[in-house]
Amino acid sequence: MQGNFLMQGSDVTADWLARIAQARAQGTCLSIRGGGSKDFFGEPTDVDAVIDSREYTGIIDYAPTELVMTARAGTPLNEIRHALADADQYWPCDPPGFGGQATLGGCIAAGIAGPGRAALGAVRDSVLGVGMLTGRGQQLAFGGQVMKNVAGYDVSRLMVGSLGTLGLLTQVSFKVLPVPQKSLTLAYEESISAAQARFLSISNSPAPCTASAWFDGTSYLRFTGSHIGVTDARQQAGGELVDDTVWAQLRDHQIACLQHAECLWRVSVLPASTQLLDETRVLEWNGGQRWLCDPEFDPRARLKAGHATLFRAPVTVPTARFSSLAPVVAGIHQRLKDTFDPDRIFSPGRLYRDL
Repeated sequence: MQGNFLMQGSDVTADWLARIAQARAQGTCLSIRGGGSKDFFGEPTDVDAVIDSREYTGIIDYAPTELVMTARAGTPLNEIRHALADADQYWPCDPPGFGGQATLGGCIAAGIAGPGRAALGAVRDSVLGVGMLTGRGQQLAFGGQVMKNVAGYDVSRLMVGSLGTLGLLTQVSFKVLPVPQKSLTLAYEESISAAQARFLSISNSPAPCTASAWFDGTSYLRFTGSHIGVTDARQQAGGELVDDTVWAQLRDHQIACLQHAECLWRVSVLPASTQLLDETRVLEWNGGQRWLCDPEFDPRARLKAGHATLFRAPVTVPTARFSSLAPVVAGIHQRLKDTFDPDRIFSPGRLYRDL
């Protein structure tokens, strides 16, 4: 059975390589798509054809004792979560699915982490290795399946957040963690400025706080860890005990102010900064991530430090989704594109309009 499964996978990659070769020969463009849960993210682009990563699915290897999983790029995120939960483990970066059928490859390509990112790490922090197909028609592998890997360039993490513009992911190896012994969430009715002060205070304490958020006049703190540590934090922090499901709702933008915004801006600043605090509808990551819903201005015009991303907007909105790059950084991006996709067949312009 395993041999048949691998042969099927080989057939899929062979078909994808043929489609890449055809696109190069004809000068056409390809988009890589999984479940489509993050189609809105990035610059709107016109492509000639779509490669559906869900043709290549399944967990290849999972060793709970090693805290590592390897799966094909088209594997549904829910399948991964269920497999980890069965072994009392989880993927700490907790990428969103936005209510759709998110895939592993899409989570890596978008590089968006959940509410615990400030405490538990970003998506790129968990990636150990990837397999990919380049725009040159090469089948390559980078990294490995061990946590301490220093061989060669760190191309694996370079694929995180590239939005499918450098190549087609075929498989990903990533590290996971045991589920904490105890988890609870506390809520406080307060202003956003009071919430910011609370977040800064708790982030500078030894309390095992792994997520913080404020919206709709209420702030939330999540504590996870040992029974003793979380119980002690509960006694010290006060607040009202609420259901942990608030974090999944926040992660997938199922709260009203995020769900219904047409133009949603994500602003990253230092947690103690007061920039755009009054206009912020959702505060996360100890105060470092701020969401603005349908503002009547471009936040970039007011930022003195930090950066802003037009996270979601109608395709008719002409505003650039990502902040422009410094010339040196832009040059690195161009050279990477030249190396992996010299003919610009993979989603040209989706990450940056001139890339």
